Amino acid sequence: MMQNWLLKYLLVLPLSFQFFTANSNYYELWLENAFLPILGEGSNGNAFLPGKRISIEAAESIYDSVSNKIYFFDQWVGINTLVPIYYNGLPFVEDAYDRQTIVFMPRNNIAVKALYREQNTFKLQLKDAIPEIRFVKPGTLVEIQAHLTELGKVFSYWKWSNDSSNLPLDSIIASQYQATTHIIMP
Repeated sequence: MMQNWLLKYLLVLPLSFQFFTANSNYYELWLENAFLPILGEGSNGNAFLPGKRISIEAAESIYDSVSNKIYFFDQWVGINTLVPIYYNGLPFVEDAYDRQTIVFMPRNNIAVKALYREQNTFKLQLKDAIPEIRFVKPGTLVEIQAHLTELGKVFSYWKWSNDSSNLPLDSIIASQYQATTHIIMP
């Protein structure tokens, strides 16, 4: 008799299960003026696991119908200071000056924007100085400043880093012998 009662009791008891899900830890990559050649997860296709290498791409040039100008890709930047392209000192963007580059997905949401410059601007590139790279129009006055970070080194003078120009340097620079000076973009 005891066996029958036990069997009935076991059949009457409701079975309960608890469902657990693992946190997938996907984070979102927001792009402005750019696109993802290969979509990720999520409803917008912009969710990725940390550590994933993600291809991003910007158009080579864009046309602004309001100003009737063509703008060319310049660089990648963070959209605001809350979600920059740098986090804990490490770059998320492999090459900030390549329009087809890779983003290394961190453990948080990030936002990246493609910037464009006017067609009639030229690249000013300084070695061991500020600004390192800047696009400016001819005739623009630009402040330049030498990096003086190495101990024991003292600034001496500015010079062309290669045969990038046949102009005499003193024709465009305010003072060739000052660490902080101005140039006029030729």
